[in-house]
Amino acid sequence: GVLRNAVPEALRAAGADPADVIGVATDFTACTVLPTTADGTPLSELPEFADRPHAYVKLWKHHAAQPQADRITELASKRGEPWLRRFGGLISSEWEIAKALQVLEEDPEVWAATRYWVEAADWIVWQLTGTYLRNACTAGYKGQYVDGEYPSATYLGELNPAFADFPQTRLDAPIGELGQSAGTLTEQAAAWTGDRKSTRLNSSHSSISY
Repeated sequence: GVLRNAVPEALRAAGADPADVIGVATDFTACTVLPTTADGTPLSELPEFADRPHAYVKLWKHHAAQPQADRITELASKRGEPWLRRFGGLISSEWEIAKALQVLEEDPEVWAATRYWVEAADWIVWQLTGTYLRNACTAGYKGQYVDGEYPSATYLGELNPAFADFPQTRLDAPIGELGQSAGTLTEQAAAWTGDRKSTRLNSSHSSISY
């Protein structure tokens, strides 16, 4: 609705010529995440998962993964994981890892079908540009991507053996740095927004994601 209606209406209301638009920014509250197929299709849009709650987007304020968040924090503290102090010594149930671990443990079939565990901030840009690029800020402060690394396979596997490869199998996308171009609008996205295909999206940070 926003892409197809609000953006063109904003251009009309401003009296702006789409030819003068040189960039697009998106805003998304993190950590809002969703499971997708390899091409970015949300699992909730597949008939076989339409009635499965864990196939749907999890809003930032979704706190059902609190038991997983508690275990994540307790194990990291027990193991002396150095990244834990970057987050005040406490991992939130709102964040990426806790929500992912909850899906794995409560609906393994949905987890098995998940190719990418995607921040909605990045998913929107993926739909606009056709390129999946994780923004560095959200990957860091919502996904525990610290100093170029996610938590180790040893640590994640101790949480759950089937979770050890989470970064390699569900998060394996390039990290977009601040100011980096995420790409230009696809033909379809240009039609949605009323902008030109050459309009750029820049990598920034989430909540101001691109």
